[in-house]
Amino acid sequence: QQAAGGNYSLQLGWVINGCRVPVGVEGEEKAGVYYFSFPRLQSADSFYFVTDTRPGSEPLDPVRFQLEVTSTPSDSPWQLDDSNWTLKSGTRCQWDLYTTACIPSWEESYPTSLQRGGDNVVNLVPPLHEVVGTFYYVLPVVFGCWSGALLGAIGRPRLGVICFSVTFLCPGCLEVYAGISELVYGQAIDSVYWLVLAFVALVTGLLLVFWEENFLKFLPFNALLTHCAINFHYFFVVRRNEFQILPSGSILLLCWLGVQALRFLAIRRAWRGIADDLEHYNEIWQRLASSEETRRQLEELRDKILAGPETWRQGAIYQLQGDQHRHSTSMLERLVRQDARRIACLDQLYSQAMLLELPFLRKVKELARRWGGLVQEQREEEEGEVRWVRYEGDEMPHRPGWARLKGFDRSIEKLCRSYKGEVWRLLDVVRQSIVLESVEELRRCLQGVREDEEVVILRVKNRLDPGYSSQQSGAYRDLCLSVRLDNEETRRLGLSLHVCELQLSLKDYKSWAMHSDGHKRYVAYRNTRGE
Repeated sequence: QQAAGGNYSLQLGWVINGCRVPVGVEGEEKAGVYYFSFPRLQSADSFYFVTDTRPGSEPLDPVRFQLEVTSTPSDSPWQLDDSNWTLKSGTRCQWDLYTTACIPSWEESYPTSLQRGGDNVVNLVPPLHEVVGTFYYVLPVVFGCWSGALLGAIGRPRLGVICFSVTFLCPGCLEVYAGISELVYGQAIDSVYWLVLAFVALVTGLLLVFWEENFLKFLPFNALLTHCAINFHYFFVVRRNEFQILPSGSILLLCWLGVQALRFLAIRRAWRGIADDLEHYNEIWQRLASSEETRRQLEELRDKILAGPETWRQGAIYQLQGDQHRHSTSMLERLVRQDARRIACLDQLYSQAMLLELPFLRKVKELARRWGGLVQEQREEEEGEVRWVRYEGDEMPHRPGWARLKGFDRSIEKLCRSYKGEVWRLLDVVRQSIVLESVEELRRCLQGVREDEEVVILRVKNRLDPGYSSQQSGAYRDLCLSVRLDNEETRRLGLSLHVCELQLSLKDYKSWAMHSDGHKRYVAYRNTRGE
């Protein structure tokens, strides 16, 4: 067990599971290198060395070293080629982030005991926090992936999402533990990798639970940060100038790329489905824009809207309940009450809508009759052909078609796809449309709506603005108003705060949408996009 080296001798032995391995060791020193030979292959998870017992030998104690082993039998191991030796340990171990194996570090000094004949143990067993961060995270990942998929398949998607978030949240907690342990028991620079991974994993999991629509958007940042962290660790801590690719980050990045590719193909297919509509709507717009008079009217319409109240263009509007004339004494109370007055129940919203449907329809009929609105007339002898006539009231020989309440299924789709379940953002359950012949008539109708004492305009969406990107609406253009009907009847019924939608449409656009299956194709396009 002892090798003599000039005026210094050193003992070496193996340790497994905390117990020394009783085996005969032959040692010899050559040019400052100690060679120890064993009669057979040994299994060990640590080694120890014992310093010289003679007083005054302290300056010769090893303080920086490397442990190299070979399985090649030799009576003169110092004559073996370097390729026969495998580096197993050094003064200090850095731990491989994939296998937790020791990565020997030579530069740092080992705190060798100054006691003569003192034991010095070098442990090759990775600390618990390294094992937890490297291997144990696999368990919650497997659980989260399988349970999330299973719950989604049996019709419990929300619970499935929460279980899938365990794939990120549990590893994040384990990585927090590993990072804090490195700060306490190791070196601060070693904790950077674990703490960055913990931050990324926890943010990803929390986004999945509370802000699901941004989960996919964050995945590239997840992959980028994890790769930056692991390469920082290997370049600046382990001192290995080899670029590392982390499997978990790469898998997430590939998933994100796959989803983006599939979404691109789906959107492209959706655009092809409405190609004829796009072409027709663009022809209508080109025809409007080519007329100098119409172009001037469009600009006047835009200027009139821009000159209106600022709330027409910005600011949040919600479906509210209660009396609009009740005011709190403090701003804090008003803010709290405003939030509490938002309608959060879809049944309540539809109860209001059903009561408001007829009063709002009467008002729209009044506006259509006053400002030259058009309705469809279908003659029996010309079945399938539709022409537009001025609305003159309910005494007309045919019954015009008016819009119904938004379908319940469509409302649920919109809440899930666009509004995160926030019922108070659903502003078009009660909706009607006034069809007009020209831009000038539409401009006059808008002015008439604005001057009506019973109609309160809350928001104006001007899709007829030349600067509007019509791709947002599949090239369809109109003027969309969010309004409230505030009269004695609606106040008595408690409906004066309910927001309705009033569309002012041009005949050419409306005809194509209604009678060439244009709207059906747009619905298919919208569903493909998940809107």
